[in-house]
Formats: sequence, structure tokens, C-alpha cells
Amino acid sequence: MRPSGEPEIEDAVPVEADGSETALDAKTPDDAAGEIEVQQQTADIGLSGEILDSLPIGMLVHRGDQLLHANPEFLRLTAYDDLDAFAQEGGIDALFANGEEAIDGEPDGTMTLIRKDGQLRPVTARLHSIRWDGKGALMLALTPASAPSTEAAKGDEAVAGASRSRA
Repeated sequence: MRPSGEPEIEDAVPVEADGSETALDAKTPDDAAGEIEVQQQTADIGLSGEILDSLPIGMLVHRGDQLLHANPEFLRLTAYDDLDAFAQEGGIDALFANGEEAIDGEPDGTMTLIRKDGQLRPVTARLHSIRWDGKGALMLALTPASAPSTEAAKGDEAVAGASRSRA
């Protein structure tokens, strides 16, 4: 027992705080080295094709002009058979419509996707910085944009018609 009445703990290592941390927060050099190693291992894991292929969102991984991976949902959404076919048709540069080609009245925050078959589709596109094969890369995530349902459009027309007939 300590003079203060607290029990002694066997193999305890005294820890000094520098004033910015409590004694409970202080880390030993071994703790800090272990934490850095865990952070490095986590950063090196990154994403894999297996993970992306299981997601229900269209994903394209690229590094500059180099196309690295397209998951099945991306290929379905864009109507391409595989990544090579997508690259041969112009890749990312040919993926989105601009200006006059874009869909009139597309929902805010969307872009117009040009499918291989020429169909135009409104999509939401997000670009993320990721680790791929231990190096930095960009991942383009595509989801179909929500369009008003036919029933909702009919309802809007009915309300507009009723308003006109009262006027």
C-alpha cells in the first residue's frame, strides 16, 4: 500500500504529463510507434475491385487518364460491356453531355450521362480521392437521379388543370 492508502500496481510504469495532457492521456514511445503503424496499415488497405463490385452504385476508378476499374453497376448504367470498350469510346471525356446536349429540365445537382447506346440519363456524380493499389486515385460514383414519377406528374397536371378551370 502507498502512504496515501492507494494500492500499488505491480509492473506499473510511471507516466509524466507535460501539462497539455493528463497522466491518463500520456502515451509512451512504444504506444505512439504502435499507433503510427496501425494508421499506416489502415491507409495502405485502400479499396479493391472486390469491394466496389459488391456495391449498388456505379463506380469508376481512375488515375488521370488511366482507367483502373469499373464495377458492374457502372457498366450497366453506362451500357458498356467492359472497361476496355468504355476506354475505346472516349472514356471519361465522352461520359457527360455539356451545354446543348444536356437534358432540358434535369434536376438540380445532376449531370447528363451519355450511354453507349446514345441514351441520355440524369445522374448524380461524386468524385472521391481514394487509395488504389497503394497509390492515390480518384473514384467517380454515379447514381441515377430521381425523376418525378408518372403518377406525380399526372397529379401535377390535374392540379394545374383544376386551377385553370376555376379562373
